[in-house]
Amino acid sequence: MEDVRIPLPPSPTKFLDQFRVFIRTDGKSYSTENIYVYGDAP
Repeated sequence: MEDVRIPLPPSPTKFLDQFRVFIRTDGKSYSTENIYVYGDAP
């Protein structure tokens, strides 16, 4: 995995994209996003 966040569509429809938007708007770090989405550290 890279250390660059993937871009998200303006209005995501997929659950994981919506979850990533939630994590990002909540101010979580990229490593936290990876752990929440993929279940392991990068």
